[in-house]
Amino acid sequence: QLADAAAVDAAARRRAGAERLAAMLGLAEPPARLHCLDVSTIQGTHTVASRVCFDDGVPQKAQYRRFRVSAAHAGDDFAAMEEAVARSLRLCLERDDEDLPDLLVVDGGKGQLAAAQRAVAELGLADDVPLCGLAKDRRRGHGDERRSTGERLFAPGREAALPLPDGAPETLLLA
Repeated sequence: QLADAAAVDAAARRRAGAERLAAMLGLAEPPARLHCLDVSTIQGTHTVASRVCFDDGVPQKAQYRRFRVSAAHAGDDFAAMEEAVARSLRLCLERDDEDLPDLLVVDGGKGQLAAAQRAVAELGLADDVPLCGLAKDRRRGHGDERRSTGERLFAPGREAALPLPDGAPETLLLA
């Protein structure tokens, strides 16, 4: 019974995280299916993108994908993100075993989000695939004035980042 209670509690936390995330981003519904994309470059030339997928906060490892980014975009994080988003979404459109996400989360800030927006618009999915950028905690300032930015979200049409509170359900869902 203890395991059942823990599973119910975990599901409730994931649901609360999705609801709070929807409120932050102005989504009509809490996102059930999340795709998260990250671009990595090794020595400036070998660039790959990885996609993870979650349904109701549960990893769907069969839906994880890795994309080798073309040489033309290697070393350019924004172009690589645009390519990765386009390829990921094309898979969703072309394959019966892939579904479009309720929310596409890209690793990065304004630049990565803008690249993702270009790819989504080019595919004609701007009204179908909500986006956000997830920026990691950074230290800003010098010496004793250094402050942590905390993790934050970037949303289309918003100039300022949305802070993600430590330990909050929406932060844990995205982490």
